[in-house]
Amino acid sequence: MRENEVCEKFNDDFFFFFKLCFNFTNILDHGYTNLNIDTTTPMINDIIDYPSTIERLTIKYYDPVDLSNGNITIFQSNGSSRGIIRQIVSLNSRRHEDYIEVVDDTTVSVKIISSTFNMPNETYYVLIDNNFVKNRMYKDPLYGLNEKVWLFKTSKCFINFLSF
Repeated sequence: MRENEVCEKFNDDFFFFFKLCFNFTNILDHGYTNLNIDTTTPMINDIIDYPSTIERLTIKYYDPVDLSNGNITIFQSNGSSRGIIRQIVSLNSRRHEDYIEVVDDTTVSVKIISSTFNMPNETYYVLIDNNFVKNRMYKDPLYGLNEKVWLFKTSKCFINFLSF
């Protein structure tokens, strides 16, 4: 094989590998820029009821996870670089078991306090620290979620005048 044939073969193989990885990434990433997260409730860009009836947020991972030592923070967007903190659940707090649990090996459930989503027609987002959970088998900390990735909105407030 001549040198240019070797280079062409390498380029073809690399392009195939890159294309395969790119397609694989698109299949696994559901908009979270995190290949460990399968789905969430609410989903990205959902509109949730106002007043909110949401009692829990859920994060479903592809692989079994254990809680580690990070935080999950819910913000109300206010147009600035950082929004208004509405709720923080820290795995370092003594009573975190009251607010967070691994439900079925792959799903983390976070209890929401009633005042978290308290404004109509507002955007909220969830920030998950790196090392919030770790892979159960390998004990490796998993990446979290950056700001303004897992976004959702509360519905507009409608007053029913017929009930007066």
